[in-house]
Amino acid sequence: MNENKLDLTTLIDFVTEIANQKGNEWFKNDLINNLGGNNYSTFETSAELFIRTLRKTFNKKSRDFYKIISDQRLNIELTADFKEMLWYKTTNNIERQYLFIYYQIENMLNHYIMMNDAFTKISKESDKHIIKFSEKFSVNCKAYFFDNNNQPRELNKIGSIWAKLVFWAVDTKNEIWLIDKKTNFDQIVNLRNDNSHRNSSELNNYVQNTIDILKKSDDGNHSYVITILKKIKSTI
Repeated sequence: MNENKLDLTTLIDFVTEIANQKGNEWFKNDLINNLGGNNYSTFETSAELFIRTLRKTFNKKSRDFYKIISDQRLNIELTADFKEMLWYKTTNNIERQYLFIYYQIENMLNHYIMMNDAFTKISKESDKHIIKFSEKFSVNCKAYFFDNNNQPRELNKIGSIWAKLVFWAVDTKNEIWLIDKKTNFDQIVNLRNDNSHRNSSELNNYVQNTIDILKKSDDGNHSYVITILKKIKSTI
């Protein structure tokens, strides 16, 4: 069974579970009536129609969220990733959801870096492009944006999302905001890293605990993600 089919099956099971809960008879009846069925035997077909309706809704939400992005290529990529983020959020696939959150953040940061002369600014004022988050964690942009010969690295070889975040924060005067949101960014980055490649068992335990918590949480725990995306989007 391919991944999309598995996700559809998961969502059908989820909708069916809700509809079968005591007190939710109204939900079952409304779903059947609204999606073209007239008895319970058509419920699974109705659930599939419900999923297609969700997809259409996600398409619209994604286009609306990024409608201010004028660069066509960037707009298309961000819209697609936002849609996938919503889809995996609905199916409670936390690992994939946060992977697409990360994609959006990095894509916007890469665009900002290329459009705002990052390498020149860091080269001229390297001491300015440093943020000390704690006694144990400090990020110096020059160490990541330039190689040992003081030559600019290719964008895809800048090996730290934090270096990109720090340049963006300094350039947009959002240093305090970034420091305040460090825990949120840690969560996004760690989940992405665990999704992309296996880290130490200690980190994996931390990530698995985070995933378990997020799977049981309500939408309030997703609101910070939208806040972060909106903040970066507003500077593009």
